[in-house]
Amino acid sequence: MVLTTVFESVVRISYGMQLKQVLANGKKMALNVGIVLILQEGFELPLPDCISP
Repeated sequence: MVLTTVFESVVRISYGMQLKQVLANGKKMALNVGIVLILQEGFELPLPDCISP
């Protein structure tokens, strides 16, 4: 069975933009943030020609 549902995931992470992280050299820079998106078993990315811009 081929599924043809394409979806977009929008994630907003709320944190203080003034927060800084300390680098290995001791300098401060903008905080690195990210997410882990867990998808169900068997999930596959669509072929590039299946996605319209």
